[in-house]
Amino acid sequence: MIASKELITVHGLGAAIPSAISLVLSLKATMNEQIVYQVKTNTVKLIDDVIPLDDNEDYETQTRQNSAIHIDIRLSPDIRKQILGRG
Repeated sequence: MIASKELITVHGLGAAIPSAISLVLSLKATMNEQIVYQVKTNTVKLIDDVIPLDDNEDYETQTRQNSAIHIDIRLSPDIRKQILGRG
């Protein structure tokens, strides 16, 4: 799959961040270290709908912040040149 694409991005939000990192590191090991990756992090705003327990009360929303990670994966330049014919 990665051989046919220039870039694959893995996204992780909150509790899924360790899984996203683990996935990329496993892919790197499986590909015999033939991929390179760049990591970006940020904070995203989430809006939760709060459903009241009492039917007579109004719905509410709560805003919160959550960490996110975005990992761009590419074939290493040498491998990309061999497979795709370009650097």
